Amino acid sequence: MTQHEKILGILSDGGWHCTNEFYASYIADPRTRIAELKKKDFILLWQWCKSHPHKKSKEWQLLGLGTHLPPQMRKVSSNPLKTPQHAEFEATGPSQGILLKVP
Repeated sequence: MTQHEKILGILSDGGWHCTNEFYASYIADPRTRIAELKKKDFILLWQWCKSHPHKKSKEWQLLGLGTHLPPQMRKVSSNPLKTPQHAEFEATGPSQGILLKVP
């Protein structure tokens, strides 16, 4: 199993996961692996860790894979990974991040 597959396996439940979970799975440099997944068009969100008292690490959530949508503008209005259906995610390219619009 590759390190990418390990990360995607951890994130597959649609919940938030601390970077420490990746280290515990023997992923030496999760930041690099996550950057590589983003370049492969996986849509990921991050926030500062709320699960642990350290507050120095990020938590990650997998929203999906955007390759099936036009690269100029990707929108996900519903998500099989338990993302709120009223949220709309938009990106102009894999390296430009994601905007979250909630009505």
